[in-house]
Amino acid sequence: MKLQMLCTVPEGAQVPPNRPFSIPPSGTMPGTITANGKIALHVGTSETFEEFEANLPPAWKIIAAQAFTLTYDYDEEDGSIIGGPHGVEVPVPHSFVTYLPDHVEYDEEGNETSSTPAQPGELMHTFAGADQWVWADVGARRKRKRMF
Repeated sequence: MKLQMLCTVPEGAQVPPNRPFSIPPSGTMPGTITANGKIALHVGTSETFEEFEANLPPAWKIIAAQAFTLTYDYDEEDGSIIGGPHGVEVPVPHSFVTYLPDHVEYDEEGNETSSTPAQPGELMHTFAGADQWVWADVGARRKRKRMF
């Protein structure tokens, strides 16, 4: 199963060589900012969660992990979702909002007119074909008993 993960790493960290994973060409997750000297990476891998975790450089931290394509349970009569998503290893914690930029509005002259902090649950970058991230507050069951 292909996985997508959110990791935080120290700014300037090197991607380990010869590993079966990919990151966006920008080197950071699109739509994120540096926070507390760390950047966010959106990693795609064909490894299992356990293989990926076991081979991480010490300063890398997995924040969230899930299958590229999540599965759901559907009502047979009306097709509505009645369960899931399945395939979430670690949902995105609310604390990850630190890596999302504020929403800024500008007037016609380019002057900032308002700024609103990002909120947990916002849509974020995914690899082509991957489902949106599941935030911890939308019913995902945490399989791993740890706090990030």
